[in-house]
Amino acid sequence: MMWSGMGKLRGPAQSRRATAGRALGWTLAALLLAGVVACAVAPVPGAPVVDGNGVRHLEIQANNYAFTPNVIRTPSKQALALSIVNPTTARHNFTIETADGRLVLARDLQPGNQTEFTPPVPGKYFLYCDRLGHRARRMSGEIDAY
Repeated sequence: MMWSGMGKLRGPAQSRRATAGRALGWTLAALLLAGVVACAVAPVPGAPVVDGNGVRHLEIQANNYAFTPNVIRTPSKQALALSIVNPTTARHNFTIETADGRLVLARDLQPGNQTEFTPPVPGKYFLYCDRLGHRARRMSGEIDAY
């Protein structure tokens, strides 16, 4: 028998349960800490990843009448590689215009399309799908180049 420190004697069964309980507690604490660390270093969906050449890579989903993410902030004069994924069977397009309406880019979206866009100057650029009715259904967004 062991002395529990609380004025009571404990037998081997109680001692094993206490040891197992502490081990379980430490295991859960270690798993929680590992999860927090993994979340801190894992890329956030929709967040750009910069490669060794300084190109920012971002995946955009072209779902039914929405781009996700639909607001993108990026430095001007830095290449932005947009991987535009169309997981639907609907036909979509990815168009970028300047704030004064000048066309900068227009691409039909096939599954797994990737295109590169470098904002030439700071400012707002507007993106949308030019298919009939898609922009009216808010399949649009903006790129804020700072």
